[in-house]
Amino acid sequence: MRPSRQADPGSIDTSLVECLVVVVPEMVSLSSVAAALAELVETAAIRILDLVVVTRRRSDHEVQVLEPEASESLPDILDTRELGGLLSENDIALAATSLLPGAVGLVMLIEDRWASPLSSAAKRAGGLVLGGQRIPRARIEAALVDRPVEPGTSSAAPG
Repeated sequence: MRPSRQADPGSIDTSLVECLVVVVPEMVSLSSVAAALAELVETAAIRILDLVVVTRRRSDHEVQVLEPEASESLPDILDTRELGGLLSENDIALAATSLLPGAVGLVMLIEDRWASPLSSAAKRAGGLVLGGQRIPRARIEAALVDRPVEPGTSSAAPG
């Protein structure tokens, strides 16, 4: 069992929690991702509830799971995790299956605080944010290519 931090679970809008996996080619590449992630936390767009670093070694393809404290590339993120221990071993193993040898993934459970006004409005109306799903990039790209051109618009891409 991974250690957890103390926080008020009641302060989390559980309808706005999602798991994200960000993959970079190597450990040193995490620093730029860490900076962007820190900015999202600082602006309160998201709250990190749990975060682990997952890597697949080039030599034997073995998966390693590291707590953020073990990565020198993530010093700014350390204090942003409020709970920790929410990602299960199964969650982490599933995220690691897509890693190529040498790649590093950030597996994180976040609260999408940017959507709080939407969630609050839905609750006031007697509803809730029921869920969401990421659409595969290839599906969106194909849909954008296959879109019919409306009369009076140019099909040329902006240059």
